[in-house]
Amino acid sequence: MGVLDGNGLNNSERTSFVKQDTKSIFKNNPILRKFANTLTDIGGYANAIIQSTDLHRNSKPKPTLTDISATPTTTTTPTTLNNTETKTEEKKSNIEL
Repeated sequence: MGVLDGNGLNNSERTSFVKQDTKSIFKNNPILRKFANTLTDIGGYANAIIQSTDLHRNSKPKPTLTDISATPTTTTTPTTLNNTETKTEEKKSNIEL
C-alpha cells in the first residue's frame, strides 16, 4: 500500500484488490492454493540458497592492522654487477605500524 500511496497510484479499487480475503479465493480453488504455496516455498528456498552463497563468499576474515604488522614480507632488490649482470637480493622485514 505504501508503494501505491507514495507514487500516487492508489485508489479504492486498488485498495480493495490488495486487501481482498485470500481465504475466499483459495476456498473454491485448491489447485490455486497449492500452486501459490509451492511458488512461495520455491522463493524461500531460492532466497536461502542466495543468502547462503553470500555468506560463504564473504566468510573470509579480513586482515587487521595487527595481522599485517605481524606478517613478514619479502622484497627483492636488483643490484648491478659489472654493468652486465644483475643479481637479486632478498630482504625480509617485519613491518610494524
